[in-house]
Amino acid sequence: MPYRSAISQTGFSLIELMIVVAILGILFTIGLTSYVTFKQVETQTQEKEVIPDPDPFPKSDVVNEAKKDWGKTL
Repeated sequence: MPYRSAISQTGFSLIELMIVVAILGILFTIGLTSYVTFKQVETQTQEKEVIPDPDPFPKSDVVNEAKKDWGKTL
């Protein structure tokens, strides 16, 4: 009769469960960082669409009045 241990080996060992949890943790971390980066890029893109580019040469009232006066002298 072959030797049979008192404890049958069904299920997972603690080491196997720890390895699975570690792998899932690594995958979750990679996925979470990718998601956060994606959301930041999306938010920046939406902000660029909402906010128009400022005029590179803003004109004040003084400049506009000077142009009106200059046109009258010619």
